[in-house]
Amino acid sequence: MKCTPFSQLDVKNKRIFVRADLNVPLEEEKIENPFRIQAILPTIDTILKKGGKVILATHMGRPSAPISGLSTATIASWLAANGYKVRFEANLGKAQKDSSKNFDEVMILENLRFFPGEGTDDQVFAQTLSNLADCYVNEAFGLIHRKNTSITLLPRLFSQKTRALGPLMEKEIAAFENLKKQPKETFSLILGGVKVSDKLPLIEHFLKKAKNILICPPLSFTFMHALGQSVGSSLIDKHSTKKALEILEKAKGKTNIFLPKDYVVAYKSMQGKLSTINYDEFGPDLVGITVGPKTIELFESALQKTKALFVNGLPGFLNRPETLIGTKKILGIIKKSNTYSMVGGGDSVAMVQQLDLEQNVNFLSTGGGSAIAFLSHLPLPGIAWCR
Repeated sequence: MKCTPFSQLDVKNKRIFVRADLNVPLEEEKIENPFRIQAILPTIDTILKKGGKVILATHMGRPSAPISGLSTATIASWLAANGYKVRFEANLGKAQKDSSKNFDEVMILENLRFFPGEGTDDQVFAQTLSNLADCYVNEAFGLIHRKNTSITLLPRLFSQKTRALGPLMEKEIAAFENLKKQPKETFSLILGGVKVSDKLPLIEHFLKKAKNILICPPLSFTFMHALGQSVGSSLIDKHSTKKALEILEKAKGKTNIFLPKDYVVAYKSMQGKLSTINYDEFGPDLVGITVGPKTIELFESALQKTKALFVNGLPGFLNRPETLIGTKKILGIIKKSNTYSMVGGGDSVAMVQQLDLEQNVNFLSTGGGSAIAFLSHLPLPGIAWCR
């Protein structure tokens, strides 16, 4: 191993740079769902308990310049409100000067993407960040597929004995490695969401490794469009229709791809009146929202012999709870089937939590695109230095 196990990392009287993924959803500069922050708290607690100083760093959003609404001061306030002694620092020079003070407090740096060097593989920026700490810990599972200075260059400035993958990262990797080892005949995927081009490589990769792939809206509408079926005003990715057709052709005789038989639709807009139709009854004013009862029965039948399941992209909308009925029923099927289940992706995890159904799944992942990249055997530059 090219890094030290977190449990063996010497943190006492050391400054520990913890790169986290605290890119939490915000509404009017208030945190809507603190799941990713809560997931990192055991790591922070362990370092503090062992006498280390936490230098906490993350990105928020994709700003090209400082934006007040994306400042990590919001996270600092959340931590303070939850019992932590916190110091927010926007100036890296001042952060370095004060990094050895007050080991009982967490120093959180300003949004790393406010600094031009974060997204450009900047050796100078990496060196500046390395001056803040004696050890480096990567807990940003959601970014292992990205090339960011704090993820790829910074850890290489620390020795093997002073860099580690954190316990959250170790747990995430172990869970996904377990999925990759599942036998095809008992492994299934449930996929949805709007990022069609991200999901198609995962589907293609698992044509040889998954028995069933269940497609939810809005992802399903691109497949329907590719097949020449009407989807009304539903969201589609026209650039992905050719690839969708190729996948359906490749799947024949290898993997069962299930598209919905019916939908709950809204009239004219996503906020319109809801009704249920068969998949072939889309009018021009209808917008597909979630799956209908016939599809729920189809999914239940498909999952009967599933022993391991990965979910990324549940149907419905968080801001319209009545559209989450399909998701609630899918989660009920998962619990009833007694399968080992993992849910990844910010919106999907938020849906599970909003419905208070965490007990229905075995593992909630902090990753979305990173989970897809991991399972698809794509390059993972964010952890290459440790493998």
